[in-house]
Amino acid sequence: MCRFLSVLIATSLVVLCTAAADPLHLTGPFDHRDPIEIRETDGNGIRIDQLRFRLPATVGGSHSRVGGEIAVDILVSNTSDATTRIGLVVALFDGEQHLLGAATGGSRLRGLKPGRARTYRLVFDDVNDRAYQAAQFRLTLESHR
Repeated sequence: MCRFLSVLIATSLVVLCTAAADPLHLTGPFDHRDPIEIRETDGNGIRIDQLRFRLPATVGGSHSRVGGEIAVDILVSNTSDATTRIGLVVALFDGEQHLLGAATGGSRLRGLKPGRARTYRLVFDDVNDRAYQAAQFRLTLESHR
């Protein structure tokens, strides 16, 4: 128990010592055929440039339940002068605003260097046939220096 509390306190101190911008929240129509241009920047200078949803091909008019992953590629740029760690969450909703699935990702140990861009691939685990019913996406970006 003491070890858990020590780790929790140390983690809290690290979080308090980083400069975090308010999360950037974006909502838009789901489109898996064409890239979605975003060009929105958060308070730390991290810009979401583009989203591209990846769905497995259909076979004979029906959607594949196996053999392909459902993912989103997110092009992110660091327009600031500091290396910045980022976290991304993308959720898919149907026309009635029911949650169909969510994917998370971002920089693990190293942040995105100034002036650099990177594409992050987030995979929607265990979301197969329902992703084709998506009507809307919601994206949240958190960044920490």
